[in-house]
Amino acid sequence: MELRSRSRAEYAWMGVADTDGRVRQAVNGSLLGQSVEARPWFQAGLRGPYTGDPHEALLLAKLLPPNANGEPLRFIDFAAPITNDEGEVIGVLGAHAHWSWVTAIVESAVWRASTSPDMQVLIVDQDGLILYPERLAGQQQTLPRNTANEATWSVDEGYLSSVAPVPMPPDSGLSWLTCHRTFIQRLLESDQSSCQWARL
Repeated sequence: MELRSRSRAEYAWMGVADTDGRVRQAVNGSLLGQSVEARPWFQAGLRGPYTGDPHEALLLAKLLPPNANGEPLRFIDFAAPITNDEGEVIGVLGAHAHWSWVTAIVESAVWRASTSPDMQVLIVDQDGLILYPERLAGQQQTLPRNTANEATWSVDEGYLSSVAPVPMPPDSGLSWLTCHRTFIQRLLESDQSSCQWARL
């Protein structure tokens, strides 16, 4: 775990908890001996592979330096059961990755795609809560129906939006959506400008 953590800066914490939720091994000794029994990643990790939605740091908040921009630390959790030769679960391997690692990947993809500055790119969960960008995190995005399996267009609150599911491994348990939206007024202004140039 130490080598993995050092070679991959996106990981804020990696550790192993026993079946009672007590941390027995951890990178840099962080949270060693503490209980993670109540944490969702541990409970889910007892049952199988798990990937969680991003959340603010709780136990690690006092152990890690704050973000330079003043925003709260946010992590995405990964977990998986540890089994013995008989297939019995004897512990849970857990890891917390910096959510900023995911947002950096998204921003890089948006930049490569040369998205118009008037276009907003959002990542939302299945309930419509915005996960990305950070400045809008936690706000509600109205979603059209039937977005689980196919791309959908909608008009709401002055926006024209295109929503599509993010491909996920079937056992991840996540249902994320990408939403590309732009103000309808901006589109109308752009069309009017184009028509004026066409007449010249």
